[in-house]
Amino acid sequence: MMNKAQNALVFLNTAIKNIRLYPPSSTIVTASVDRLHQAFIDMLQIQSPIVFSESDRNILVDGNPLDYKDQEKIHVMALKDIMLTFGIKSITFETGATREEFSLLVSMLSKKTDDFQAEGGFLQALAGLDIPHIRMDEKVYVAMDKDHANLSGLTVSGDEIARFFLLTHPGIDVHSQDFRELAGNTEALRQAFEAGLSNIMAQKETLTSAELLINLNSMLVMLDKISGGLDDDNRGILSKQVGSALLSADPSMALQLTTQNMEHLLGGLLLQYLMTELAQDQNTVPEDTAEDPQSKLRKVADKFGLRLEDPRTFLDSELMSVLPKIIEQLIAQKEREALETVLMRLTQKLESPDTDVRNAAARGLAGVIEGLSGEQKKTIVEKVADKLTAWLKRESHFSSEYTRICRILKDAAHDDIVQQRFNDALPYLDTFDQIASGTVSQSNDARLAARDMINHLATEDNIKAIWTQYESGDEKKKAEVKTVLALLGEEPLNYLLDLLHTRKNSNERVSIMHMIMNASKKALPLIGQRLRNEEPWYYLRNLAYMLGQIGNEESAGLLQPFLQHKSEKLRQEALRAIQKTGGARRGKLLLPALNHPDDEFRQTVVEALGVSRAEDAVAGLLKILKDRPLIASAGRTALEETICTALGVIGSPDAIPLLSEIAETKSFLGLRSYPDRVKAAAAGSLVTLRRKVAQSAET
Repeated sequence: MMNKAQNALVFLNTAIKNIRLYPPSSTIVTASVDRLHQAFIDMLQIQSPIVFSESDRNILVDGNPLDYKDQEKIHVMALKDIMLTFGIKSITFETGATREEFSLLVSMLSKKTDDFQAEGGFLQALAGLDIPHIRMDEKVYVAMDKDHANLSGLTVSGDEIARFFLLTHPGIDVHSQDFRELAGNTEALRQAFEAGLSNIMAQKETLTSAELLINLNSMLVMLDKISGGLDDDNRGILSKQVGSALLSADPSMALQLTTQNMEHLLGGLLLQYLMTELAQDQNTVPEDTAEDPQSKLRKVADKFGLRLEDPRTFLDSELMSVLPKIIEQLIAQKEREALETVLMRLTQKLESPDTDVRNAAARGLAGVIEGLSGEQKKTIVEKVADKLTAWLKRESHFSSEYTRICRILKDAAHDDIVQQRFNDALPYLDTFDQIASGTVSQSNDARLAARDMINHLATEDNIKAIWTQYESGDEKKKAEVKTVLALLGEEPLNYLLDLLHTRKNSNERVSIMHMIMNASKKALPLIGQRLRNEEPWYYLRNLAYMLGQIGNEESAGLLQPFLQHKSEKLRQEALRAIQKTGGARRGKLLLPALNHPDDEFRQTVVEALGVSRAEDAVAGLLKILKDRPLIASAGRTALEETICTALGVIGSPDAIPLLSEIAETKSFLGLRSYPDRVKAAAAGSLVTLRRKVAQSAET
């Protein structure tokens, strides 16, 4: 029956994998469900019901555990993972189970825990389905013969129990009430184990290490079976007592035990205790490793590293509490390869599809890093930085672990800035910037956390120190500083805008403006705020120049008032900036400047309208030509000539009637004729406009 049961598990695992990869109606899925159904029909014809259960991380069939080699097989481990994930203790199959029932079961087991949250969990969701011959967590009583005792679902023979208590209770009757009391008494179990351990250690001279290990492991397995009825507290006490005895008797033997498949013994508490003690005990690392190429510490690390491949390890907070000490010792002992292996397996789980596992991995990393100091912390952060920054950018579930990792990277960035390692700080700053700015899709909580990290880094002292390096550094250093400041949010920009106000040297001011413009969109609102203040013309001119380089239509509107400023240099800078960034609003923004009394400036404005092809300015320019004074000054004539030329450049057919009047008649509306230079300009523009109209008609 055991072989048939294992074959059935193979079919179950295959069906679950297939339904995750292919549509339910595909041939692959239907065939795998058919094979699964047939496998159970064959078994149920021999025996019904058939119960698969989980106890202490072991799979049992009808109350009998699979042997240890079978427990490690992929299909058995897969079922174990599913049962632990969904909190299933047993699955009972009865005669009459249909193919449809198996199809529903496979579909349910292929999903994630999150899929059942709305229905109150997996078992609640399952209860609503029509699968009467497949039931979860049903109590099934298995008859045992008189030579066996059923303890915690595990079958233990009377002879085996008698041998375990042989040294402390010779001639024990396994069917007596006294035995029942012994099996639930931690002190009696401890005494029996220590007596057996002493007996094994006495044979060290006559048995090989491998033989001793086999005997010791057998005794531990028996202890685990007999103590199956203990609660977690008493199992924890027994684990410490047994672990302490093992370490006292032979630390090397205890270390070798951790490399065995003992995860299930005493609910995993014994392994946890041994690994904690071995990791903390400096004496377990030999001073001279020439005779032992693989140190004891490395063995502990290797075992723990393998354990990290199992997602359940991350959900065991007590076992994970061992990790920081192991990492600390690996760093101290310069066990580089072992360290990198543990870290690799730890960071891999940051990509787990299971939210709880990802959070646990982040919690484990945070616990490791926060417990270190100085160079040790820097070493670890550098090794896992790429994985952590990638996790921060993609993690969909905001948690306290998310904030802890943010703070760790923020502290690393701060240390790099203080030590002038600007390139080292960039990956952390860039990550915070991408999250805070919304460049990567993240939750609002994550964006707020990232902004908070940036604010903590953008202190006045940090900014001053960074800028000092810019002023005194070479071109390479300046490039680094420029990038760092651009990633520190608004505070560096406000600092630089203040600095621009006070610096007298023009070269210094140019450098500062380039730094501000490097921040582009972040700098725009801050520059706009400064424009609203009463500032010296030369400072406002610098602000206008920067807006001309990085601004947009909205910022161009902020510059319009300065077209009327008394400073010619500021007016010209505002004009250039609006012409460059005003877009479709240029005509509307520049036309009011034609009321300025300076004829030369007005000509410059008209030229800008022409070059900008501002069609929204055509009506206003025509109105100026029509409203000609009785006596035109030289400046007025020059303005009219410039307007006629600009109208041709703009290219609007609306200008043709008036330009024709100007070019072809001696007078217009009773006024004297325009000067020859104005007529010539109008005639030239007419040629251009009429050609454009003709080309449009042809097309």
